[in-house]
Amino acid sequence: MQDAAPPPADGTPARRSPSPTDRHRAAVLGYARLCCPDGATARRLVDEAARTLPTAGAPRPELVAALRRTAARWADTGREAELSAGFRGWLHAAAARHPGAGLAGALAAVEQEAPLLQAFRRLPAHRQEELWHGLGPDGDLRPPAPPARAALFDTYLQVYVARVPARACRQLVARLGDTVRRAAAPEPGLADHLAGCGPCGTARTELAAVRDWHRPVLTPALLLWTGEAPPSPPVGPAVPSPPTAAPRRPAPVRTVVGAAAAVLLLVLAVAAALPGHPPAPAAAVPAPTGAEPAPPSPTPTPTPAPSTPPTPAPTTTRPAPAPTPSPTHSRTTPPPVPPPSPPPSPVVTVTVTLVEP
Repeated sequence: MQDAAPPPADGTPARRSPSPTDRHRAAVLGYARLCCPDGATARRLVDEAARTLPTAGAPRPELVAALRRTAARWADTGREAELSAGFRGWLHAAAARHPGAGLAGALAAVEQEAPLLQAFRRLPAHRQEELWHGLGPDGDLRPPAPPARAALFDTYLQVYVARVPARACRQLVARLGDTVRRAAAPEPGLADHLAGCGPCGTARTELAAVRDWHRPVLTPALLLWTGEAPPSPPVGPAVPSPPTAAPRRPAPVRTVVGAAAAVLLLVLAVAAALPGHPPAPAAAVPAPTGAEPAPPSPTPTPTPAPSTPPTPAPTTTRPAPAPTPSPTHSRTTPPPVPPPSPPPSPVVTVTVTLVEP
């Protein structure tokens, strides 16, 4: 540690020259708040991360990376309660993809898997600063100059071709870069490869984001942790509500019972009007089907004119008397001295027209 400078001869206190951390402290403090639950803990994280910064490099991007790594070490050393719930969940999700290395080791593996971040770190410090200012919100939000974006584009291709394991992907990297640089549609062979290769599809998306400086893609690729909460696990399959039963339609009103009752009344009335014939026994009226109550059996009346039947009214036809009695009526054997034979009873034919609603 360097000795403090001696005070000036006039007795005024010596001024400490600002360090790179002091110049970028306000900017990185906002990112530290994404990792900590309160401002005081975020300031402690910035102070501890600043002590791990290398002597050379771009201060602001390096300090942000130091913040993530220091927070991961806190989680590994029993200080997980000093981190925000979202950052803890993100660390544990990374550890689930890279088990056995601890939370700090899982974070290092995630950094190595990000080709855009690795390409950014290979650039000179002044290029990193220029690109970092174009991400905002602490920058001016203007896209970096074309030379800076071209340097990141070319370095990305170098990183990707060195790490992709498939030979087919390595052979198509040059064509992929040329297609994205010209914003042209991929050729049929390259298009078929992109449709079935996830890593190459991601590379195409990130290269296009560098070309157009599309911040929604670049920011999470360079920062890794952006403050978004991890997706919550599903609570379970949704139970579909039982289907609502359709309202039961009432049974249609049938006219069979009413028509049968009217016919029975008419037959009884005609039989009662004939001389010498007792009224025929009432036939049983079939009970209606469904939930309708059976109507009471009608009581025969001696009046010749029956009550008006419901619509439609049955049509009654009285033919000439037949020489023989109706086969449906059985006659008992007369006594040895029979009375004079009564005239044969007429046959009544009833035509009933049923209308089904």
